[in-house]
Amino acid sequence: MDAAGWPPEVGQALDNAICTGTIKIQKASDVEGLNFKSSQTFTPNKNNGAGYDTTGGTSQNPVGDTKKTIDSGRALARWTADRGNVYLSW
Repeated sequence: MDAAGWPPEVGQALDNAICTGTIKIQKASDVEGLNFKSSQTFTPNKNNGAGYDTTGGTSQNPVGDTKKTIDSGRALARWTADRGNVYLSW
């Protein structure tokens, strides 16, 4: 397993897709069968007066072909600060 908890071949496949530009990034809400949700809370940082503290979480219940793709290590869903909920596949 690598640092992300994936078998080495999955991490390598993702790295290759990024390097070759073949990674596909979609809005999670556009992916049929993903059923991905996230919540984030931003609170002003009171300790140093700068920035925000964040708390949040994600849940997903993929079904069908989307579940098969995720389970095979060829896709993942995540929340990102700049794009919200995304689905990456390679």
